[in-house]
Amino acid sequence: MSVTIRWTTTLAIATTIVAACASAPRAASGRGSCPLMQSDSVFLASGPVYRECAVDIKAKRIPDNSHPVFTPTRGGPNCYAVEVELVVDNAGKPEAETARVVRSTDRNFADAVMATVRDWRYEAAMLDHHPVRQIARETVKAAVGTVVVSSSGGPPPSTGMMPGRTPNC
Repeated sequence: MSVTIRWTTTLAIATTIVAACASAPRAASGRGSCPLMQSDSVFLASGPVYRECAVDIKAKRIPDNSHPVFTPTRGGPNCYAVEVELVVDNAGKPEAETARVVRSTDRNFADAVMATVRDWRYEAAMLDHHPVRQIARETVKAAVGTVVVSSSGGPPPSTGMMPGRTPNC
């Protein structure tokens, strides 16, 4: 009799575990070829998180009017860029405390961009028809251009650039 009770209990526990695993979203480590990296472990403190390659629909940044407040260094480069990695929550809000600079051409520009992260908004990532937290990467670029104004009131000299276009960085 005791063997039958143990067997039934073991079978009930095993069935519960199998059912729970089958109904849960895919593991936070991602699909087979898309595991989280060791450096991603800091993002797991707030729950499961996925890389772009592990979701069905990637988080997509919604265009907005947030611009970094940045003054280029006189005589500095003409192009500035920063790549930021952050977690976008399942409501499409960036978790600003997770944002980190991956690479940058200028520390001051990177700081200015990081100050705007809280203002960014996204369409949430989806996995199995459910919104999920996703690690996203964004690249923000800025170009410095020179505007020539003629003191005679005539048209400015041709610079080869189209009006209203920024240099291609």
